[in-house]
Amino acid sequence: MFGKEKMKTNRSVWKYIMLFIVTLGIYHLVFISKTAKDVNKMCAGDGKKTTGAFKYLVFTLITLGIYSLVWFYKVENRLVKNARRYRCYAMNRGGAVVLLMIFPLFGYLIGLSFVIRSLNEVSESYNRPAIMRVFP
Repeated sequence: MFGKEKMKTNRSVWKYIMLFIVTLGIYHLVFISKTAKDVNKMCAGDGKKTTGAFKYLVFTLITLGIYSLVWFYKVENRLVKNARRYRCYAMNRGGAVVLLMIFPLFGYLIGLSFVIRSLNEVSESYNRPAIMRVFP
């Protein structure tokens, strides 16, 4: 456990909504940046890299929003695949997240909550010592 930074495990869609409103949308890029950093740290060694906020913003603007769906799809699938390594269960799949996110507002928020839940589950297991990681 020495030298390993603990991951945040209390992310919530409600906190996201509040900070998104207060910052007039800027928090979304902060969320993307922190999520990419955490996913890259927890999933290191799988041969993939999640892009950060700058590339996310540029590609999302160029593709008129489609890249945002691709980004969340890749993040969710990466978390689910790496959940096995940490012996935890992340049940969602990227396809379900994307299908939800194409619907304005509520669909997007439900898809986002799935990604946040997977991120929290993998983070909790990542924070446990390897000997204590067991299937729920």
